[in-house]
Order: sequence, then structure tokens, then C-alpha cells
Amino acid sequence: MKHVLLDPGMLPSNQLSDIFDRFSEKNNLTLLTNKGSESKVLKSNIYSKILYYEDFKLIFQNQKLKKEYLSKYTDILNDVLNDHRTLLIAERVNKIIAWNSLFSITSTIEKIVYNSLFYFQENKIDYILFQATPHNLPNWVLSKVAEYLGIPVRMIQTSPLPWRYWIVEGLDIQKPVFPKTFPVNEFDTYLSKTYIKLNQADYNNALPEYEKKRLDQSKGKFWSWSKELHKVIKNPKFLIYLPTKYNLYRLYSKLSIAPSLSKKYIIFFLHFQPERTSMPEGLAFSNQWLIIRMISNTLPKGWRLLVKEHPSIYTNHLDFRYRNSKLYKDINSLHNVELINLSFDTFKLIDNSQGIATITGTVGVQALIRNKPVLTFGVASYRNIKNVYSIQSNNDLILAFNKIMEYVQEDNFNKLNEINKKTISGINKEIFEENNFYKAEYRIIGHLKLIKLLLETNQ
Repeated sequence: MKHVLLDPGMLPSNQLSDIFDRFSEKNNLTLLTNKGSESKVLKSNIYSKILYYEDFKLIFQNQKLKKEYLSKYTDILNDVLNDHRTLLIAERVNKIIAWNSLFSITSTIEKIVYNSLFYFQENKIDYILFQATPHNLPNWVLSKVAEYLGIPVRMIQTSPLPWRYWIVEGLDIQKPVFPKTFPVNEFDTYLSKTYIKLNQADYNNALPEYEKKRLDQSKGKFWSWSKELHKVIKNPKFLIYLPTKYNLYRLYSKLSIAPSLSKKYIIFFLHFQPERTSMPEGLAFSNQWLIIRMISNTLPKGWRLLVKEHPSIYTNHLDFRYRNSKLYKDINSLHNVELINLSFDTFKLIDNSQGIATITGTVGVQALIRNKPVLTFGVASYRNIKNVYSIQSNNDLILAFNKIMEYVQEDNFNKLNEINKKTISGINKEIFEENNFYKAEYRIIGHLKLIKLLLETNQ
């Protein structure tokens, strides 16, 4: 008999109830959820226990740690607090004000650590399953405590092929759980070939559908007064930030250039923030300034670093904690670094580069398809493919540059097509929209399939 903690996230509960009920007949299943989602979970008639994230922030008089767990308490608390991502996540999800400062939030973190320890003391858990890397304070701290105690933390993640999914284990390792192969049919191969051809051709066609819609709404422009004013009408608080956002856009436009492509360079594509793909999946590099400084310091002589902003910074909501004028000015002040116009063609930048740098971005897969080496600074799903270099230190970067200077182009189709054998598809013929590989519906289908497989095989 197994006991599994499972966070169903935003998955449709009516499609989960049968899966959960069958598993619960012979095993224990506890659902992790917020109290705001309680009605959704209860309506599904799932006969499982429910554990609320909010309760981990409370003090319970009768919860005392036994000697074995009490001896680990200080070490675990230090491990959680000394991981800088804990406070970054705390800042992201909490309004930081005088009576709710980071200083005071450390008390909340301590309570989550203590209550997590007590829960694991009282319950033998085989593993925890999330729908993505934990990136809210309670599930992040709970996961950190679990891993310290040797309890596996599993996540459903998007593979390098964005409509295919796999279950991985370990917050910072994210090793696929199912090593066995899955059957691959003609339609699967067709999708892979179509996706690769799409990313071998024109960049505008390869843009994810959600990004195309944002640009369409602003008539192809990265700044649209009509779109911004429409946001203000829907939510007047945006009016306060609108001048600052516009001035930041103007500053980027002023500092950025259309680069000469004849000299050697590495191109770094900034991530939209805040998102889990950079925090916490960026490991030590949630702050992208750290990557820019490191590359600038270690570039081979005569090379440049080109930095291009993510279009969603201006086509989507802008969080000034992660983009400000100081960042752009600091980047521009580095002697061998250039900011690049938002409108400059991304594929042209990739094709003329010595290689690209990203934390975990899809642009890394695009670069591989276009036969360029990739530097990753986080747990990118494609980090184990040949000619991808995982960077955690200056030495890693220097070694990578030495290999890049000897790089020989090769066809990556077979490597990407092999991913079909290790993943589950969220696409079927009935719902597939030609050349649209990013529909939210695909994610739901893929996740449901993997949860069913994991619980039915009792792995």
C-alpha cells in the first residue's frame, strides 16, 4: 500500500475522480489544495483526504516533534532559508510592506518547515506529485523539507516537444521517472516533423499562438496605447504604472540597436518574469543580471554578448520588480554587451550566432533545430541533448566556449524525435490545430494521461 500526496492544480476534477477512486481502493491518497479550491475538490466526490496549504502557516498547540525529527529541524530550516530562491518566491507571492516584510515572512517559513516536519513524522509518504515545479511558498517549502527527508518530489513537466509531457523527479535534478519507452505512431512522427519544419522556417510562423494573439491585439506593435488604456479601463490601478512602463519601453528602444551580424557573438534571450521557468527553475540564476555579467566576463576575445528583451514584457503585464531602468542601463554599460531591438528577427540572430544562452526557454529547442549550440543556466528539459551545455560556474562557461569554438553542425531531428518514446502526447487528431503546438488543452490531456498511468502502475 502506498500513500501519495498529490496537488491536482487546475485540472478538471470530474475527470480525476475515477482515477483517484480506483487508486484509493488499495492505497492512501491525500490531495494538496488551497481552501479557495475546496469546493471544486469536494464536488468531484473524490474519497481522499484533503490537506490545505494554509494550515501549514498556522501554529497548533499539540504538534510536537519527536527526538528524531527535532534533531533535523535546525538543519532543515537553515537549508530552506539559505536557498535564496525561498525568499525570492516569498517576495513574489507576498505583498512586501512594513508589517509583512521579508524579515517577518521568515516566521511564516519557519511554521511551514515545522508543520511539514510534523506531517511527515506522522505520515509515511511515498512521494509527492505536482503539476509543475512548486513555485508558491507553502508547496516550495514543503517540497524542500520532503527532499531533505528523502521523500521523492515528482512533477509533470513539458518536454522539449511542447505538446508532450513526462514525469520528472527532484526539484533541481528533474530526472524522468518512466525510463520505459512508449509506442510512437505515424501521427506522433508527423507532429515532430511539422514542429521541426516550422522552427526551421520563418520566425513569425513559429511564434507560440499566445504571443501571436498579443501582437495581433496591438496590431503587430510591442507598444500599443489603445491596448494599455483598455487595461486601465478594466483595472484603473494600472493607470499609476502606465507612465513608468512607457518610459521603460522608450529607454529600451533608445538603448537597443540593430546589431552587425558579421562579428562573433552569443545571443541571450531574456525570460519574461516572474515565472517558474526562471524562479525556481533557474537554480542560482533567477536574477538574469547574474547570467549577463558571467557571460560578459568569460567571453572569448573579440566576441560580444547580445541581449534581447522578451516581447511579453511589453505585450503582457509588466512587474517592475523584475524590469526597471537600472537593469537596462547596467546591461548597456558593459563594454562587450549590446541590447537588441525588440523587432529584430530572432531566427536571424540565432542563425548568425556562435550559440545562444537561455535559462530554460523554448528558444533553446529552436536553436538546436537550427543547428546551434545552447548554454542553459537552469533545469531546461533539453539540457541532456548533445551540444547543450549546462552552466553553473565560470569554469563551466569557459569549457563550453572552448567546445563551441570547435562546434560542427549536425541534424538534431533524430534526437528530438526520440523524445516521443519517453513522453505522453497531449494532442489527438480531433483537437489539433495545424501549426499550433501550445494550446492549454494539450496540457490538460497530457497531465491526465500521466496521472492515470502513474497511479494505475502504482509506481
